[in-house]
Amino acid sequence: MEKIRVRIWVTDKRILKQFELGYKWKQDKNTGNWIKTDELQNGQVPDIMFIERCLQLLKDGGRMAIVLPDGNLNNSSLGYVREFIQQKARILAVVSIPVGTFMHAGVNPKTSVLFLQKLNEKELNKLKKENYPIFMAVVKKIIYDLNSKIPKVMFKQDE
Repeated sequence: MEKIRVRIWVTDKRILKQFELGYKWKQDKNTGNWIKTDELQNGQVPDIMFIERCLQLLKDGGRMAIVLPDGNLNNSSLGYVREFIQQKARILAVVSIPVGTFMHAGVNPKTSVLFLQKLNEKELNKLKKENYPIFMAVVKKIIYDLNSKIPKVMFKQDE
C-alpha cells in the first residue's frame, strides 16, 4: 500500500493570532533582520508553531531539544523562524541526524535536533554581543538495527 503524505496547515485565524509565527514577517533590506508584521499568514504548518509553543512553556533558564525537518532550519523563506528562535532562546547545539533514522516510523525526512535554552531579553542581548559558541555535529551513522533495536558493537573501549 502506498503512503500518502499530506502537509497539514493551520488556517484558523483564532489559532494563528495566538502565535508570533502565525503572522507574516518581512525581511529588512538594509539589515537582513526579519520583522513581524500585523498581518496574519493564510496558514502555518504545526511544526513551526510547535517550536514557539515549546519555548512558551519553558521557564527562563529552561532547556529543550526538538527534532525538526532540516527545511525548517535551512529554507531561505523560513528565515523568520530562525530569527524568532534567536530572539527567544540561546542556541546550544544543532545535531544533524542521518536520513533513515525515522524510517521505522514510516517517515524518512532529513532532520536535526535543535538544543535551546530560554533566556530573558537582557541575558540574550549580552550573549549576542559576545558572539557565543554553538555546538554543531553531524551523526554519520545509526548504530542500531531499526527493526530489531539491538545495538551493534561499533567499538569497545581499551581495544
